[in-house]
Amino acid sequence: MAKGWLGQVRLAPALVSSGAESATAGPNPLSGFLSLLGAILVLAAVLFLAYKSTKFLGNRYAAQSMRGGYVEVLERVTLAPDRALLIVRLEGKVLLLGMTAHHIQKLDELDPSLYEKTPPQAAGPGGAQGFAAMLRDAVGGFGGKGRGDRPHE
Repeated sequence: MAKGWLGQVRLAPALVSSGAESATAGPNPLSGFLSLLGAILVLAAVLFLAYKSTKFLGNRYAAQSMRGGYVEVLERVTLAPDRALLIVRLEGKVLLLGMTAHHIQKLDELDPSLYEKTPPQAAGPGGAQGFAAMLRDAVGGFGGKGRGDRPHE
């Protein structure tokens, strides 16, 4: 007989049995259910961890990508899949930009005092002025009488 762990292979008793015992017992339905339940729980845990890690990494790198050395994107509003309005701070100036898939255009220069270094608060009765109101004020002189000039109730 060979010495060492390679020469001593032993088979488990369940593998050596004749099969007569397993034929009378039949499959255990509880075991199959628990196996399925375990697989579902593992899948749910993997999906949950993937979701949380994506949210964490997305929030972490989105904040970094929105702030460069000289340009800071203060706000972005998507108008269509390939069209957006941006408010950016560049060398102390605050600009309203229109952006499409192939073109960026300066629409107006806004008052920098409206965009302090503190994050904007939610617009409300006593809150800060919202983006829509600032946009209306900024482009108010560009159009004639129309739907956008009516006061909102």
